Amino acid sequence: MLGQALPQPRLLCLAFAAFVAAVAIVPAGGRSDPGSTAAALRAENDRIASEVRSSVLELYSLDSQLTAARARLDALHAHAARLRAERARLTVELAIARRAASASEGRLVARMRQLYEQGAVSPIEVILSARSLGDVLTQLDDVDRVASVNEDVISEVHVARARLTRASAALAARSAELRSALASAEASEAALAQTRAARESYVAGLVSRRDLNTAQIARLVVEASAAQSRAQTLIVRVPSGAPAPAAVGASGAAVGGTLTVTVTGYALSGRTATGIPVGWGVAAVDPSVIPLGTHISVPGYGEAVAADVGGSIVGDRVDLWFPTAAQAHTWGLRTVTIALH
Repeated sequence: MLGQALPQPRLLCLAFAAFVAAVAIVPAGGRSDPGSTAAALRAENDRIASEVRSSVLELYSLDSQLTAARARLDALHAHAARLRAERARLTVELAIARRAASASEGRLVARMRQLYEQGAVSPIEVILSARSLGDVLTQLDDVDRVASVNEDVISEVHVARARLTRASAALAARSAELRSALASAEASEAALAQTRAARESYVAGLVSRRDLNTAQIARLVVEASAAQSRAQTLIVRVPSGAPAPAAVGASGAAVGGTLTVTVTGYALSGRTATGIPVGWGVAAVDPSVIPLGTHISVPGYGEAVAADVGGSIVGDRVDLWFPTAAQAHTWGLRTVTIALH
């Protein structure tokens, strides 16, 4: 009956039920629900952790490939150093061969000059100019030795030139092959280094994003705790041993009774005046008529809790939350008798 006080235990139970409804009855459309947001961030952090593990394994593989590529570069540089040393040695040997050939040619020229000075340069001239058979034999031997030396010098020069040609061609081919191998190895090493740097940057970005999510989760937990603390103030607490009074509004409405009000609908997002997220079952009231925390039953809507206020909500008026503006518009403006409990 209107104005009749309820027993104290029942009043406490109903007040606790109002608190639970105010905190738990929140639709999926409530965009500011810290619990669901924190859960989504934790799920994203789990995914980031999986990507970080995969990327770190890829970095290990890239490090191994980089080590192998740099070892190959070092080996190619060592090979290039050996080629340069071989080229220098060959240059010295060729210089020695040229000097030897030049010396032999000098000796040949000197011997020919000596023979010319002696006036015998051909076998006929030697025979005609000889004074005895021994002199003939001696001069013929000298001519043979000069001819032999001449042939040796010419053969040595030809061999040296052929060796120079072959060695130069071999060194040129090996140098070209080495340059190609070095260019390929350097390009591979640069590409691996660039890929590793990009992957390392990606991992750093993931870690930074995870840290931001963790900080946001901590902030949401604090906000949720604060909202829960504010919601606790909605519970009607009756001192032990004291009679349970009826909560009477300015218009004479009492908790446990009924009240005829004008009911409208709204579909805004955000949080209520009491700090909880908006959602199905949240009602905006005039606290001087219906105290905040009062649980109400609205015909055609269902159960709701008085958890919000509004500048246009004055007197015997209630504004109910709907998920969409279309649903709120369909509700329209209704005058109904609600039950307060």
